[in-house]
Amino acid sequence: MLISSSQVNLRGHFVILFTLGVLVFASVNASTEETTRTFNDKETKLLQKGEMSTSRYVTGGIVGTLGFGLGHAVQGRYLERGWIFTLGQTASVLALGATSVGAFVSCIDGCSDSAAIAPSLAVLAFAGFYIWEKIDLWLVPPRRNRKIRTLKKRRSATSQLRPSIIADRHMVGGSVFFRF
Repeated sequence: MLISSSQVNLRGHFVILFTLGVLVFASVNASTEETTRTFNDKETKLLQKGEMSTSRYVTGGIVGTLGFGLGHAVQGRYLERGWIFTLGQTASVLALGATSVGAFVSCIDGCSDSAAIAPSLAVLAFAGFYIWEKIDLWLVPPRRNRKIRTLKKRRSATSQLRPSIIADRHMVGGSVFFRF
């Protein structure tokens, strides 16, 4: 059976119309809106604060060698955690002063090993807060920046289906763009 050129043209037009119909149907039914990303309150606050610059991170770490939460203030994290070190180290110094006076007075009558325990505990408490502060100053900001970058990626991730139709006098075509 021979096929005439008019039948080939009809088949070609049918294929084009069918393809256009599928594209139109897909464009009507496909959601081109970005999928909604939800974050909890802590993640939202992190995104609002943004990443910490390298200069602020390093300067805070260096100033933090003085202790007492000063490095956290430079990094902009004083209210988050710096106050803990201000309070802890100040209390440790005050405890050391108070217990040292008591130990000195008790040594006037004759020293005992138990008189040195309280000042030693105050020194250990200060050292613990001091070391913890340095670890927090140098390790937390990079982890936090990584978390913020991950949240930003999650926020910008979208699933989209975008059909398009291209037509001019001589031809009709279409494409489908799918992003995931």
